[in-house]
Amino acid sequence: MKQISRIMVKIFFLVFMLISYSTVIFSQGDINLITTKSNINQAVQALIDSKGINFAKYDGSYGLSQYNINISSVSLNLIGNSSTNVELSVGLTGRATFNLVVFTFSVNINSTFKVYGNVVLSPQGQGYKLVLNPQGISNFTLTNTFLDDVVQDLANGFIKQLPEISLASYSSMLPGIAAQYFTSGTPTLTVTNDAAILSLTLTAGPRYITAYNEVNQQTNIGFVQDEEGTNNFVTYSSPKRFAWNTGTIQKLQTPEALLSDVSNVKYKYRNWSRVKDNVIQTEIAPRRIQLSIGTIDETYKAKFDQAQHVQLSNVLEGSLSGGTVTYESTTGATFNDYDFSYSINPVQHPINTSVPNGTLGRNWVFQNWSDGNTIAQRTIVLNADKNLIANYKGQGLSNQQNAYTSNSQRKSVKAQNGNLLSIYESMGKVWLERSTNNG
Repeated sequence: MKQISRIMVKIFFLVFMLISYSTVIFSQGDINLITTKSNINQAVQALIDSKGINFAKYDGSYGLSQYNINISSVSLNLIGNSSTNVELSVGLTGRATFNLVVFTFSVNINSTFKVYGNVVLSPQGQGYKLVLNPQGISNFTLTNTFLDDVVQDLANGFIKQLPEISLASYSSMLPGIAAQYFTSGTPTLTVTNDAAILSLTLTAGPRYITAYNEVNQQTNIGFVQDEEGTNNFVTYSSPKRFAWNTGTIQKLQTPEALLSDVSNVKYKYRNWSRVKDNVIQTEIAPRRIQLSIGTIDETYKAKFDQAQHVQLSNVLEGSLSGGTVTYESTTGATFNDYDFSYSINPVQHPINTSVPNGTLGRNWVFQNWSDGNTIAQRTIVLNADKNLIANYKGQGLSNQQNAYTSNSQRKSVKAQNGNLLSIYESMGKVWLERSTNNG
């Protein structure tokens, strides 16, 4: 049992002592120490060629007197965003000898299993080291079923026998004299599917904040502005990278609510968001955000979504205007604006129209919208630009110039009950008006 543990210790030691570390220094002075998975597996290939063979005695049951184990394959996999972020696949071949009372015999061992655990950061002297902490064994397979219980027994005690294994060590990766220049004396460890990364962040110097408009997946449309002096916003083409010192407060905005792409399709401002995690930013004014500059570079985008042109108005008989129209919660004499396209924002938008009696000295009756709809309060979908006119009929008015032109034509008649009746043509129809007060 102790021998198989020593074998695995040697595996881990050889793999990680052969790993080469690369250092990436970015323009702002941040330092990342990267151990790539390809570096790891190159070391693994060298380990496979060595194939160390070990012999040992087994003091357990089953009559097993001794065995030898040969490492046939080893590979390491990094797993990002996981509770266990490293996995070592091991293949073993060997031969076991059983010494029974009556006779002695030998069988072959062919087994594979995985050791899983975590890569963690641990102090070492004035610096730090990466440490692999094995947690368990999984995916155990055995080709010779006669030895299932024996090898399972060995595997179950394997983790308890396996000591902590250093992946790499540094005599002074972060000397105390340099720690004052970093935001933390302890590096940040990140494990992705491709690498283990140690990061150091400088406190001195500027952070780079990139801002841009996103219009139909393009970033080079329109402008962005930052405040340079109280209420003095300076305009830059999108995208723009700003250099701002850590700890400062900065204001950023996109000056236009509507932009066009290269095909002249209109896009309306939606929101500002932080690109790395899509967190929507709170506006302190229309299309303006305020940023507290931290210790890392950031990117922010002003998102624009496709929009349709919406126009609403009233036309009173005789080409007159009056009353109000309403789109959503906005009411006015007319409405002329853009809203998000139905393909982006699939909702029904309420509209309404109103002309109070007495407007321009007459009474008015809603007839229809210009698209033929006869309901004054309705909804529309923005699957295209909308230009809708609400048509109103005015009492005693006609848009037919010959309706009242003939002097010999009787304009009104009195019914037997005393009501005055007037018949005339207007708006493509014949109208009958009745007055009960001789008016």
